Amino acid sequence: MDISIRCKITMTEAMNEYLMNRFKKLNRYKVLDNSRVSILVKPHEAAVKIQTIISNKYGNFKVTTMASDYYTAVDLHIDKVKNKLCKIKELKYRSLNKKQIGMSYKYFQESKYNNNDATI
Repeated sequence: MDISIRCKITMTEAMNEYLMNRFKKLNRYKVLDNSRVSILVKPHEAAVKIQTIISNKYGNFKVTTMASDYYTAVDLHIDKVKNKLCKIKELKYRSLNKKQIGMSYKYFQESKYNNNDATI
């Protein structure tokens, strides 16, 4: 996972470290292997807006969160990213299962009608 952060607010070292530590915990999701994660942190009226774009072989996915406090925004944002990753993982395995079901049905049809020893 390649993480890049762009900030349009003044971030302290502690804020940057907090954000990186929270995102590094997402490494357990295999969907993020060989993916690029772009994080944008910017002010929005009286709130902080965090936007993440995840680019991998399954497509590009965008997650946006706003909150009044930076740390609250990061926590909410990580929860949203986790939910999005679970959806991506579910879609990935659902498509694999459809392929496997289709292959087994095709094999069943071929074996059913190609059996020469069938009795009538």
